[in-house]
This record gives sequence, C-alpha cells and structure tokens, in this order.
Amino acid sequence: MDNEDLNVWLPNESNKSFNDSDSYLQWVFSNISSMPRENVTTIVNNLIKTGFTYHAARCLEISAQHSLGVFFTGKELLSYRYPSFGNFHKDIKTLIEAGCLFIKGKREKTAHLIFNRALAFVEEALRQIDVYEEDNTKEILCLGLAFELAGNCCFPTGNKDGIEYYNAAEKYWKKGFDLDQEEVEGWKEHAVTKTVLSSLKEVAKTKFSEDTTLIPLLSNDYKIRIKR
Repeated sequence: MDNEDLNVWLPNESNKSFNDSDSYLQWVFSNISSMPRENVTTIVNNLIKTGFTYHAARCLEISAQHSLGVFFTGKELLSYRYPSFGNFHKDIKTLIEAGCLFIKGKREKTAHLIFNRALAFVEEALRQIDVYEEDNTKEILCLGLAFELAGNCCFPTGNKDGIEYYNAAEKYWKKGFDLDQEEVEGWKEHAVTKTVLSSLKEVAKTKFSEDTTLIPLLSNDYKIRIKR
C-alpha cells in the first residue's frame, strides 16, 4: 500500500503545547473515572476550549463507562422511586455526548463505536426487564423513555432499529396517556424526560445545522417528537 493511500490521524507537529500538556492529560486519564460528574464537566469544557476535543471525548467515555459498569438488571430503567433513578440515563447521555465530540474531533469510526456501545447498554437493560405493572402509569412511561433513549442512540448512525424503538416509545407513551393523562403531562417536565430529550439534542446537532429543524424533535409533545 502506498503512503498516499493511508488515511490515519497523526499528531499536529505544530502544536507545541501538546508536550507541555502531556503530564496533565496523563493525570486526567488516570483519575477521571473517580471524579464527580461536576468535575468531569469542568475538565471536559477546559479541554474543548484548549483544542483537545479528542481527549475531552475520551474523558466523557471513561467517566460514563466506569459509572455504568457492566451488569444491568432492568431496575436502572424502572426504579423511579429511588433517588438513583436517572443516573443510568445520564451516563448514556454522556456516552452520546462523547460520540458527538469524537465526530467533531474527526474520529467518526470511534464515534460510531461509542453510539453502538451506548445502544448495547440500553438494550441489555431492556432485556433484563421480565415483568412490569401494566396498570402503573409511571412504569409505562419509564419504558417509553427507555425505548426513546435507545432510539436516540441509533439516530446518529442511521441504525434502522431506531425506527422500531421510536415506535415502541410512542406505544408506551400513548398507553400511559390512556391510563392517566395528567400523569403524562407531569412527566413531560420530569428530570429523566429532560435527560432523554437533551441527549437527542446532542445527536441532532450532528445531523442538522439549522436550529429550526430541531424544534419538532425537542417538543414536549411525544407525538411530535417521535413521529419525525
């Protein structure tokens, strides 16, 4: 293979600050998994400002991966009564944000791997759900949000499974609406609903450049949001 056929990323030799920052980056990567979410956000924002987009994405990936772990029970998606409810959704959103940063850092293959990994985590959590209370509006809405989150993971890669996930989300939102319309209205403002919506906003930015295109996607009305 000729050298001109190679399409690999190489460090920018003109970036002299990279060597000066090497020890800091090593420290960050060694400690980022044990840092609180607020500290991770601060570090990531600073890395982005100084041009280290790839490293910022890697920090988000490491932090989310550590928080998620490797074992899921399905309770991550249904246990709305517990204070920890929503942490799983936040971690998936963080992985999605990492994928979006990898795209900005010209690492599209890596980004696709991250989006697919996020989807795999959501799918595994869904698989672990054996039963749910069919007359419990809150659990029904939790399932709707879970399927919607899975759809959001599919969105940036063009995975056709996303259509089925969005259809499932609509099904459960509608079922919840039929059970208790007032409850659904309340959940439009729920923190977890906002997390799922904000993860969609991140991936939509990779597809659309005009803010007006995002309006229907980010609607609180699930019928508008999911039927794109």
